[in-house]
Formats: sequence, C-alpha cells, structure tokens
Amino acid sequence: MPAEQPLTESTYLILATLTTPKHGYAIMKEVEDLTGGTVQLGPGTLYGVLKSMVKKELIIEQSSSDPRRRMYVITDKGVEVMKRETTRLEMLVIIGKKSLGREEI
Repeated sequence: MPAEQPLTESTYLILATLTTPKHGYAIMKEVEDLTGGTVQLGPGTLYGVLKSMVKKELIIEQSSSDPRRRMYVITDKGVEVMKRETTRLEMLVIIGKKSLGREEI
C-alpha cells in the first residue's frame, strides 16, 4: 500500500469516531467530546472531509433507516491508514519529549 500523506487533525479525529456507523451530527458531537471541546467541526468542514475520505476509500457510506441521514463507517483501508498515522504521531511525541528533556512517556 503506498504511503499516505499525514492525516489532518480533522481526518484523524473523524476516523477515530467511525469504528461504529455514525451520521454527521454524531461525528461532530463525538469529536467535540473526545477533545474536551477544543475541536469543533462545522458542517462544511465535516462534509468536505467525509467526501474526501469516501473518495480515498477510508470510509464508506451506509444506508440508514432515516433516508435524510447518511451513515459512515471506517473501512479496512481506513483502519490501516489510522494505525500508521497513530504510530507516526507517537514517534513525534517521543521525539518532542526527548527534545524537551522529558523522556518519560
């Protein structure tokens, strides 16, 4: 699988919420909850990122009992991309802590 560009914060957080199918509002709410309110996705940002993620096959749309709501869920490819990004971010944290003289993790 070719190397992906680093994920944006929004993409990473959205992927983290999609281990179970969710619709847009539920994704926005969970991202806000996960980040203690420090990240609040607006509808324009959310749906732009979702569209890009569907195109890259990181997530898929699923049908819903409510035809007005689109449900999204992470794909196997999305899980692999998120795993690689998590490893990359962990490495950056280790480097940062070492640089600051705080090697404890």
